[in-house]
Amino acid sequence: MKSLIRLVCCSLSVFCAILLLADRGLAESKLPDAPTAATKASAPLRIAVITSLSGFAASYGQSVLEGIQLAVAELKKEGISVELLVEDDSSQSNQTFTAYQSLKSRGKIDALITGSWWVRNLVQITERDQIPFLSVETVYDRDFVFSPNYFVIGGDLREWIAAYDPLFASKGWKRAAIVHFISGFGYTLADALRARFDVPGRAFAGAVEYQDVEAAQAGMLILRAKKLDPDVVYLDGQPQSVVGFIKKRAELGLSSLPIIGNTTIKNSIEQGLIPVDQQDNLYFTQRSSAAPAFEDRFVAKYGKKPQLNADLGYYGTMIFARNSKAPDLQAAIRNSVTEIDGVNFSFNKDNVLQGLVWKVYAVNSGKITPAE
Repeated sequence: MKSLIRLVCCSLSVFCAILLLADRGLAESKLPDAPTAATKASAPLRIAVITSLSGFAASYGQSVLEGIQLAVAELKKEGISVELLVEDDSSQSNQTFTAYQSLKSRGKIDALITGSWWVRNLVQITERDQIPFLSVETVYDRDFVFSPNYFVIGGDLREWIAAYDPLFASKGWKRAAIVHFISGFGYTLADALRARFDVPGRAFAGAVEYQDVEAAQAGMLILRAKKLDPDVVYLDGQPQSVVGFIKKRAELGLSSLPIIGNTTIKNSIEQGLIPVDQQDNLYFTQRSSAAPAFEDRFVAKYGKKPQLNADLGYYGTMIFARNSKAPDLQAAIRNSVTEIDGVNFSFNKDNVLQGLVWKVYAVNSGKITPAE
């Protein structure tokens, strides 16, 4: 009998010990050794930014960063925390990879926004690292690289030329030439212009290519374009190049030669770099994605109008933030419509933003008006 009692007591002791260990294990599992769901929810969205903040493309990169910073400030007011990690590519193609490696050394990256012309260097490595990657500067062109994680918010570059179709018809221009930077970007513009003029009744007069433009070279390139005897010339260039070209056109007495281009012309006029009152036969396209509400808030923060792709930096940041709660961020961006400021942002099968509209404006006798 004593043996039986002793056996029962021993069994009870073992059972109590097991319960104690189980309880202790349950308590320990509740300790914050790993981030809880609440901790994860409150963690900031870490957005890496590679953009050109120095060198010849600094005006582009700085504009993009200003738009991004405005978005971050507005999200903070909503209680959404975004941590920016910024690297400068110094306007050099070989610096994009170095900048990316520097960002990776600073910890986990949730998303990447680039305001750089050389971001194709990063497509494969960001796909391997499974980082959603949104390019502000790069648009769909001859060198486009396809990847499920790579999104282009600048739209399809060929539409920059397509926007001029009504003007080509109304002006009766039969011969067109282009002055463009040597790049996939420039060649895509040339291809799109050639497609519209290398047809019966019209002629593509040719292309003048360049790698860099000093003041003296600008005049030489304009004269080379004039020798092609075009009715109109498309001008592709960085801000300082565009200003040099247009000033030289006036100095050489070629103001009657119609020049068409993109928003760089508009921005150069607004910054006082091109004397608008001395310009005629000058045209530019204006992208319609920026809502008036965005422009008003940008002016309130910076005391100036948004330039170049500042709006795309803003909207890119907002697209990431609005979809950041999704289990798969890049799938959410690809498969949904994100509404911001009354503008719907969605991407096509190639991850290129669709729905952007370009309108053409004319500069004549010191006035900027919608082109007829």
